[in-house]
Amino acid sequence: KQEKFSLDNASLTLYQSRKETAENATRQNDYYSAASYCFSNDILLRTNFYKQQNLSKVQLMGLYVVLKDKTAKLNEKVKNESIETISDLQTRMVVQERLQDVEDQLQRIRGTDDPLSLEEMGSLLAYGEERFYSAVAWYQFFLMDGKEFVFDNSSIGQSCMKKIAESEERHQYATLFLGPQTSFIEDKIMKARKAFDKNDFTLCLITAAQAKADANAIISSLGIEESSFSPYLESKKKIAERMISENSAEGVFPIFGYSYYKYALSLQEKEKFNALVYLEYALEMSDLSMYFPEKKSVVDRVQSSFLGKRDFRLQMEGFVVGVLVVLLLLALRRKKKIEKKTG
Repeated sequence: KQEKFSLDNASLTLYQSRKETAENATRQNDYYSAASYCFSNDILLRTNFYKQQNLSKVQLMGLYVVLKDKTAKLNEKVKNESIETISDLQTRMVVQERLQDVEDQLQRIRGTDDPLSLEEMGSLLAYGEERFYSAVAWYQFFLMDGKEFVFDNSSIGQSCMKKIAESEERHQYATLFLGPQTSFIEDKIMKARKAFDKNDFTLCLITAAQAKADANAIISSLGIEESSFSPYLESKKKIAERMISENSAEGVFPIFGYSYYKYALSLQEKEKFNALVYLEYALEMSDLSMYFPEKKSVVDRVQSSFLGKRDFRLQMEGFVVGVLVVLLLLALRRKKKIEKKTG
């Protein structure tokens, strides 16, 4: 792309800065953070490419139709994927979140009363297309193995409603201190409710979880002085590390939570509050197994049934023995009374 068009000085400086940051992250095996910076650069390049190609509205609408069709097909595909592990659940959540973001950009192109300029249309399409490719990349994580849980619409829907209730509680508390500044959290809660009404329970769950994490970041940082923020951030990082480690040891690797955690580390030096937000995201995404029962194998169910029957049998045997002992004691007492009377 760079061979076909040029960047102005400001864009070129920004591009090179992100590229260097992405390369540093790659050298440290922080691939999620590297991908995030590359994603931002791809948007920058594609936006400038469309701008310099002087695409007409007809050409841009052609790109719009193609993107809309690809998004609908991938959305249908991901909804048909079976969900058996926490990694599966998180993969569906993140793919649907990104596809929803694409649909939001498409809606802005067609759903606004004020006509957009060609440059604005190109910018929205550039972002939407890169977001779509991000969804495609995340889709590959459906191949991950892990401990299996029981997932169905009912259980995922219930977990979503619990998460909405938790996010609303924390949002109300945050509003007491910051007032209208927390309206973006309320917007996410509303999006979660709309997703629930459409039976998009995984999208509902991730949106509600993010709303809760946003509120937690505000509440937990209230009253912390700037000099104390770094130590506090470090303690929050340790909590996230422990939770991810404990889940991984149990065969439940929170791929999305781990990705948020790694991205938070890349932000902790220059953007401390944003790092805290992503650590809260990591905590929310690393503790989802608590909402779902573990799926038992046939052997587990047979053993459970056997143990249940054995426990019941032991209880009955104990009851019978107890009754026999009481009857024996009563018989002995009666015998003594008879002997006493006849003696």
